[in-house]
Amino acid sequence: MKKMHILTVGKLREAHWQAAAALYLNRLKRGIALTEQHVKDAGAGQPDERSRHEGERLLAAVAPGYYPICLDERGRQFTSLEFAVFLS
Repeated sequence: MKKMHILTVGKLREAHWQAAAALYLNRLKRGIALTEQHVKDAGAGQPDERSRHEGERLLAAVAPGYYPICLDERGRQFTSLEFAVFLS
């Protein structure tokens, strides 16, 4: 069985985003051993500094031997099927 560990910055505070995340996590759990971990957000400050601190926290949480994939709105876009193929 494939393993996936999802790292996120901060926790979702709004109920509708929590529900959406739960829906997608349940979909992912089919056929994948899924774990989640949240790292603390950087709080107030300049965007560059916040990103650097949060990036350091994310990288520190990546277990040895894992292949990290960063999801970013400026990155490559996939359909659901393309993303499934990419992950496999």
